[in-house]
Amino acid sequence: MPMGQMPVLEVDGKRVHQSISMARFLAKTVGLCGATPWEDLQIDIVVDTINDFRLSSEQCVPQFHVQCP
Repeated sequence: MPMGQMPVLEVDGKRVHQSISMARFLAKTVGLCGATPWEDLQIDIVVDTINDFRLSSEQCVPQFHVQCP
């Protein structure tokens, strides 16, 4: 696992991590990205804003961490 993180995406024998980067890659691979660079930017803004909300909410909600062996 790259950097010891999950999830992991393997493409052509290469493993990568970072879920948002993987989602962007998969969207481009299957044609679910914007039709123009401007549309790509707008999509990225929405994704990054949602991720910012997710990260800020983690500070307010107690998290339970389980260590993997």
